Amino acid sequence: MNYEEKILKRVKEHYNHICKFYNKDQILGVFLYGSQNYNLATENSDVDTKAIYIPTLRELLFDKPISKEIQIPDSEEHCEVKDIREIIKNFKKQNINFIELLFTNYFILNEKYAELWHQYFITARENIARYDVQQGIHSMSHQALHTLRQAVNGDDTAKKIANTMRLLYFLERYIRGEPYIQCLVPTDDAHKIMLKTKTSKYLGDVYFFAYEILRTSLRGYAYGDYKFLVDEEKKKWLDNYMEEAILKLVNLNF
Repeated sequence: MNYEEKILKRVKEHYNHICKFYNKDQILGVFLYGSQNYNLATENSDVDTKAIYIPTLRELLFDKPISKEIQIPDSEEHCEVKDIREIIKNFKKQNINFIELLFTNYFILNEKYAELWHQYFITARENIARYDVQQGIHSMSHQALHTLRQAVNGDDTAKKIANTMRLLYFLERYIRGEPYIQCLVPTDDAHKIMLKTKTSKYLGDVYFFAYEILRTSLRGYAYGDYKFLVDEEKKKWLDNYMEEAILKLVNLNF
């Protein structure tokens, strides 16, 4: 069994475990998020996933969207179960940890929803990923600054710095308008630097140098002059498009 098969096998185990808690017919699928999608996983990297839950019509009308994290037995791994409404809300916020679900190669998809998922989300994923570029810059730069602050507190310092580097690298390519999938995966040279940083046991003075460079660059993105005009017509079209997708998915449970 090769590396990709091992990851997919683990995602399948997450799917099977989630279906013990929720009606299988209401799970659109389980999707991996994290370092494997960026080609930055190590042998110690966990497999973490998000499951997309499709509510019934009654739940859609009367209940709050489901949002729950479930521990996977005998591991440190988790699966976040999210109502499709919560998923789309995070798409609109341009949250990279959700948008990457549209681009991952590691997922288990319920055949019941496969056609609609591909029709409404995979075919439009680049538009969804750039629903609001200004919001995307804001979201990712502040996430990176938060990650860098965690590094200061000594919580997985090397890993947090590497993750900050990844987000800064992503932002640079995202602003240039490169395809989202290319933004997600570092080039060979950047990959080597990030992976070496992530696995370092002692960063010494390099840590403080990296911190200042990263903080200065990220504050430029977070509070600088990177202004992108919002295409309101495109956003309105995508809003209607995704609302239609929700109704069609829910209709399968009616």
